Amino acid sequence: MSEEELKIKLDRWFSKNWEHYCSEVRKNIANGQMSQHADDLSVLIYEEFMKKPHAQKLQMYQDNKILNWMLRAASFQIKSGSSPFYRLHRKHSVKHIPSYFAENEGKAITKDGEWDNDEAWLCVKEAMTEDNIGWYYSKLLDMKFIQQMTYTDMCEKYGFAINTLKKDIKRALEAAKQHCNHL
Repeated sequence: MSEEELKIKLDRWFSKNWEHYCSEVRKNIANGQMSQHADDLSVLIYEEFMKKPHAQKLQMYQDNKILNWMLRAASFQIKSGSSPFYRLHRKHSVKHIPSYFAENEGKAITKDGEWDNDEAWLCVKEAMTEDNIGWYYSKLLDMKFIQQMTYTDMCEKYGFAINTLKKDIKRALEAAKQHCNHL
């Protein structure tokens, strides 16, 4: 089958199955916090499929494995910490969570990236005390955002598993956020 013929057949296949594919991604893969990115994920996986070599696309089409491959690829993309989907959608939101922890002590950054009043910074500093969020969370936030240690540095120095470390830092940020929710 020529490249042109395969393209026509794939166009028909996607026209027929696109809604089903998107609903499966929405319901079963990108549910919960990532649901707002379900359509972006669906399109990204389609683009990845179309970049595949002609022979692979043809084989998947003939074996009726396109939908299986796309759903599996979507599942991997949404869970991976190094996938194109992570770099485009998830990393952005993860990097902007610690908006109060700026290099310039005494100031905080708002959600828009602009400098905000000192009250917000003081609240976060207060939240970081052991009495408010606990010594462990306080130490994690200090290492990550005040000392600017990378996850790798923290793992090597203290023997943490990187996934556990990331989850604990996220929990520490949530605890600090709860303490400062009046701002």
